[in-house]
Amino acid sequence: MNNVFILIILGVFFASMLGIGYVTSKKMKTVADFYIGGRNFGAFATSATQIASAFGGGMMVAHVGIGYAYGFAEFVYVGFAFPIGVWLLSRFLTDSLREREYFTTADWMCGLYGESKHLRLATSIATLMVTLSWWISQPVAAGKIIHALTGIPLEVGIIASVIVVVIYTMNGGLLAVAYTDVLQLCLMVLGIVVLLPITMMEAGGLSSILASVPPENVGFMAPGKTVIIGWLFAVTAGQMVLPIYHQRILAARTSAIAKGSLKSLMISCILAGVWASILGMAIYTVNPNITDSETAVVWAIENLIPSGIAVFILAAIVAAIVSTADSALHTSVTSISRDIYHQIIHPAASDKDIMRYSKKRLSF
Repeated sequence: MNNVFILIILGVFFASMLGIGYVTSKKMKTVADFYIGGRNFGAFATSATQIASAFGGGMMVAHVGIGYAYGFAEFVYVGFAFPIGVWLLSRFLTDSLREREYFTTADWMCGLYGESKHLRLATSIATLMVTLSWWISQPVAAGKIIHALTGIPLEVGIIASVIVVVIYTMNGGLLAVAYTDVLQLCLMVLGIVVLLPITMMEAGGLSSILASVPPENVGFMAPGKTVIIGWLFAVTAGQMVLPIYHQRILAARTSAIAKGSLKSLMISCILAGVWASILGMAIYTVNPNITDSETAVVWAIENLIPSGIAVFILAAIVAAIVSTADSALHTSVTSISRDIYHQIIHPAASDKDIMRYSKKRLSF
């Protein structure tokens, strides 16, 4: 692929993210705007940001790798455990989350069990253990993809991704995250729609794919019963308490919109599970000798996709990674600012104080 063309596409993509951050910063007047978009997200924005935040680099890269290694077992992870967890969240927890004007998962926990600095701090720490790990891993994944396809030093790709995400998230809060998620989701859908049929044709069609992969990969138990059971319990429970989902539930204009966005997420998970499973197996059919299954998508883009199309798929993957990175960063900073700074350290802080502190944490 032409490196100059790739860099232009990435430059346009990153510039668009910064532009959206600047525009949305003009709409951000209060802490509620920064934390949860003023509780005014409509159906499309809420659904788009739920889906885009869930389908990061893990979906576009790692889960295709699971499909490459284990075939339809990948569907158990994304197409079955994910939707069950999201359904349980919608059915049993959404109304409770929206019962009062909460901002964070810790607010909700303290609403259920009584205000407690210890409970709030413990919940915030648990939240940060998830979201900060996502925030750290996503720019690294973006750097690896950019390096593999352009030769740009890994560190440069990581730093560029971090700078762009921090700037537009700092300026626009959840509004910027949600609006950029809409664009990122469109790119992801484009990449998903284009990548699978081209790869399947290179592999000789579905019948050839199913005949070429290991027989156990056509079933759902390839990694073993213990792994499958572990996925079911861990992933299902994890979806119910994911703070990134909670923030979008709180940001929705109504409870019906919040629940509708989770239904959209459930359907998307089922489709994504099928997509990742078949794409992984298709790549295996073409090349069964990839030693690191998580590089299967990169190999396919480099070797199977016409260069003119490949740059847009690259943009889709980077968009997927960035959509999770900005959500993780924003949720982390919201937890630190709201639960630790405002509620524990400085209860008398004004909106101006909190906004200033939040932006300092983002910059840090």
